[in-house]
Amino acid sequence: FPSHDNATNATIYRLIEQQQPTLFIDEADTFIENRRELIGILNEGYKQTGKVYRQAGKQWDETKEFRTWCAKCIVGIGNLPDNLKSRCIPIQLRRKLPTESIYRINERLAEDSKYFENIKRKIVRFIVQCEEQVIQTKVEINPKLDDRSQDNWIPLLKIAKFISVDTYELAVIASENLMQ
Repeated sequence: FPSHDNATNATIYRLIEQQQPTLFIDEADTFIENRRELIGILNEGYKQTGKVYRQAGKQWDETKEFRTWCAKCIVGIGNLPDNLKSRCIPIQLRRKLPTESIYRINERLAEDSKYFENIKRKIVRFIVQCEEQVIQTKVEINPKLDDRSQDNWIPLLKIAKFISVDTYELAVIASENLMQ
């Protein structure tokens, strides 16, 4: 995703239409509240049928539909606008304590320069081999989550249940804790 300094709304929905990427939007707290149209695009992209309509063509005389659905990771300090936040699985980050140590990505890449390529390859193989089984996996409705949170969590809970019952139970607990 281009930096917030130069990414127009048109760039964003055209990028989604053409590539259906995973959008990583960093430092959202510095600009997103002032970008009402962008919030609308992200809100509409919450569902697979999400789309926006814009004028196109040489004379701007054609109405074109742009899909807005794709995976998104929005990072920032503080909270997102409420309507956008309700369409997310919020994960609160915090600064590392002085007593904590971390394993830096650059260290990982120094050990294995193909680390991310290998992860991507494994994910693609999993999808190719197991996609239909994961889709067919049934998960229970959790009355502790509201309807939109249920929608947000169903894909992750299906994957977790496909992996194992223990993984599924941990994912249910995580969904409840993160949505508080």
